Amino acid sequence: MLEKNPAKKTIFDTKAREAFTKAYKLTNNPLMAFNVGLLFYNDYITADNAQRANIKTLQEINASKPVEKDPKKKAAVEAKYKEQTEPLKKANADLDVKMMDLTNSSIEWLENQYNIRLIVTAVATKNTEDIYITGNFNSWNPGDVNYRLKPFAAGRKAVVIKDIPAGTYAFKFTRGSFDKVETEGDGRDIADRVIEATDKDVTEDITIKGWKDNYPDKPKPYTASPQVKIIDTAFAIPQLDRKRRIWLYLPKGYATSTKTYPVLYMHDGQNLFNEQTAPFGEWGVDEILDSIQKANGKECIVVGIDNGGDK
Repeated sequence: MLEKNPAKKTIFDTKAREAFTKAYKLTNNPLMAFNVGLLFYNDYITADNAQRANIKTLQEINASKPVEKDPKKKAAVEAKYKEQTEPLKKANADLDVKMMDLTNSSIEWLENQYNIRLIVTAVATKNTEDIYITGNFNSWNPGDVNYRLKPFAAGRKAVVIKDIPAGTYAFKFTRGSFDKVETEGDGRDIADRVIEATDKDVTEDITIKGWKDNYPDKPKPYTASPQVKIIDTAFAIPQLDRKRRIWLYLPKGYATSTKTYPVLYMHDGQNLFNEQTAPFGEWGVDEILDSIQKANGKECIVVGIDNGGDK
């Protein structure tokens, strides 16, 4: 928040810290704690921008205000000045109240708790084994007995996550480990399921289409173009005390060219170029750049840095 008024900045900073602290206590998860920002950020920034526009207009009016010595003319100038500025001052005072209300409402929102009921209506195979839910609400523990599904009506299974703070939650189902995580019906990995508990209890029916251990891994093809090289499998980054694999994409003709090229640094290097190293499919950055070069001659170098569990 770019509040310049020192007194107001102190108030809003204090409120922001209060909101974050309360969120962290409720979730013990910094990412979930930032839900407080997601809740009111857009409305807050809109109000803040409106205030700034009003302040700029006030400054312009003040700068153009004529200096009059004649009492009658001076009174007329002051009356006009007041007529122009008072609505803007009132609008900013109202926006102050709105921004504080947004901050307070975000804290109240974090104090709300809900129940999430997930009912598995169909399971592809092996439906006699225990099924668990794992997600960002239990640190992605795939075999947490507290989140084991229980028998439900009509042969179904269900789990109820009770008294969970308001927020957006990602999850998947397993049979006790990620080697037995749910998949698509053809064995492909699925993206995390997402459910929101923001203003009421939630119930959702779910079908599990397949399990990972039903589909032995098939060798993935090597799909990186000839323009892609690995320059180091464990490049040291001393500032972060990390080592990462580094990928390099060079435009065609680079070896004999005297041109200088823009350089694009990209995270998630393992996903950029090669199907073999991309868990959920490569992004085709090399093919896209090859086609752009062919179409209009635009070229660049790409340096790809693998991500890792220890960010």
